[in-house]
Amino acid sequence: MLPCLTENAEKLMLIRKFEHKPSFVFRCDPEHREQVEEAYARAELKHPQVIFVFHILPYRNSKEFNWLKEFSKKHWQVGQGILVDNVFTKFDGSPLHNVFANMNQYMSRRLHEVMSRKRPENKNRVLYINSDKSLNAGGRYDEIADSVRLVLHNTRFISDEQPSNTIIASGYPPSYNQTNIISLFDKLHIRTLQCIRPNACFVEFENDTQAVQALLNRHGYDLGGGYYLDLQPTSSSLRRRVLEAKTLWQKLGVVEKFPYA
Repeated sequence: MLPCLTENAEKLMLIRKFEHKPSFVFRCDPEHREQVEEAYARAELKHPQVIFVFHILPYRNSKEFNWLKEFSKKHWQVGQGILVDNVFTKFDGSPLHNVFANMNQYMSRRLHEVMSRKRPENKNRVLYINSDKSLNAGGRYDEIADSVRLVLHNTRFISDEQPSNTIIASGYPPSYNQTNIISLFDKLHIRTLQCIRPNACFVEFENDTQAVQALLNRHGYDLGGGYYLDLQPTSSSLRRRVLEAKTLWQKLGVVEKFPYA
């Protein structure tokens, strides 16, 4: 099954590769909470490199389904439940490509949740840079991480000094690579693409007209799996052109289709 999941992920343009065989197999008595919890804890401790965990469920609506969600979140894993009957019947004749596609899309959503989730100890962080005083206290952890990237990797700050042909894109799956992101903008010419988080990046177009076209035509685009493309201008001139476009749409009587509120 694992090679088939890899093949399906490639068709969905997901950057994901499964090993040919499971890294481990833990056996538990059906609906034995302590054993199930111990298995997830052992997996995190003994196999920290493993992200995806397949949990064989004894029957539909089993208590273990709720335990799967509880323990996989607790131990920072992506859990996928499979009914034991489906194991023996090979999903009862359902098209396997649909089964694997559903699994891969669910894993993408959960992986995004895991990557976005903040551990309690990270909620109030202080960043020090060659100083005995705090430069950033109580900020969000991803904001601190962005600050480090901006300083160490010369990533540009979001401000009105941004070129008028640059936007910021986010909302896509964190598994997307540069090719996936570029493909979202059809025939528009992208000059540079600079990632600032696993699912956010600066996109610089050939000119500001193309940047406006991207904002108006692709913002809110449904990427599937619960992901929606979020595009935002990074300069006052781009924001002004978006407002001018909204005024034009109002005059044409189609403002209800305008992508921005």
